[in-house]
Formats: sequence, structure tokens, C-alpha cells
Amino acid sequence: MAARPTGPASPTAGPHPNPGRVADGKRLHRLEPEPVKAPVVRRISAELVRDEGLRSIADMITADGLLSPSANVPARNPHRRGSSVALRHKAVRVILGSER
Repeated sequence: MAARPTGPASPTAGPHPNPGRVADGKRLHRLEPEPVKAPVVRRISAELVRDEGLRSIADMITADGLLSPSANVPARNPHRRGSSVALRHKAVRVILGSER
């Protein structure tokens, strides 16, 4: 599973708009940006709008010292310690393809 740029769903988004779900006790949820990953996702989006390629985006983000998703969560990726600080173009593609 790819790392998500958003955190857990917030239970404070209010009542659900569907009356049937309200009757079941459901509430409306929204995703909150994850503070560590959201800036990287915003940067990727901004560079894409500037018509940069995936490799170029990955190189720029790495050169600026921003960590790859696997480097942001080392406990989840112990097999990659030290080798995956650089953001790869394939990771940029996965991040762009994520619905979250």
C-alpha cells in the first residue's frame, strides 16, 4: 500500500447528508492533510503544473532535502534504511495516482 498524504478521517465534519445514514448513526468524515507528507504532495502538484517531468520533480524534491515517503516512515520500511532517502520518479507517479 502506498503512503497516504492524508491522515485519519476526522469525526468532526458534522452530520451525514444522507438521512438513511444519519438514522444509522453515521456522521460525515473528511480527511485531514498529514503534516509531514502534505508539503511534498503540494510541491509535486505545483511542479507538475509547471510541466516538469516525473524524474525532474523527483530530483528537485530530493535536492531540496525533502524525504521520500518511505524515508518519512522508517518503521514501515526497515529494509530500506539509508537507501531510500531520495524520491524516485516511480514514487512521484504513485503519489499522483493516489485518490487521497
